[in-house]
Amino acid sequence: MPQENWKCWNCNEDSSTTTFFCLRCNKVQKPKNLNIFETFSLFPNFIINHEEIEKKYFSLQREIHPDNFINSPENEKLFAQMHTANINDAYKKINDSVSRANELLKILGFDIKFESSTFNDVQTLNEIMFLQEELEEIQNEKEKKILQKKVENLVKNDMNTLIKNFNSKKLDEAFKTNVRISYLKKLIKDIDNFNLNRNTL
Repeated sequence: MPQENWKCWNCNEDSSTTTFFCLRCNKVQKPKNLNIFETFSLFPNFIINHEEIEKKYFSLQREIHPDNFINSPENEKLFAQMHTANINDAYKKINDSVSRANELLKILGFDIKFESSTFNDVQTLNEIMFLQEELEEIQNEKEKKILQKKVENLVKNDMNTLIKNFNSKKLDEAFKTNVRISYLKKLIKDIDNFNLNRNTL
């Protein structure tokens, strides 16, 4: 595919090395297809500094918010709106460990779509099924809290495993661990929403 010619729409300056504003005329530029790490000028890594990202997020939002460009040309207004939506999406994904791991796997060349469609880790699927059965058998708040703590500890252990997987470049294992974490996190939500009075309604 031919490389896109990134030129400022206003002054024709080369904008290939800038993300949001033209370096010459300071006009908002057409959004590039950035990954979540590039959006916040970060090196791709699973371990992140949430406080640093939060500061960058609010700084970017102040700079690029559409309200700043009410009197600007229509294309600049549109670009500001697109940037804002992209920044919000990137912020949401980078702060979610499952989404962040999936994005990192894609950056490292792992085929997420193919592997997701063929995921058949029997051990993981069976364990999740047994935990779901435990949830269905809960009778009181104490049992609910015990199960929730149990699943939260499993997530904590798997997060440590995931970090080791990425550090050792074991992408297949990182993918499997991340899928397991996604199931466990969904189960935590199910536990939170579990109705102990379901049988009395």
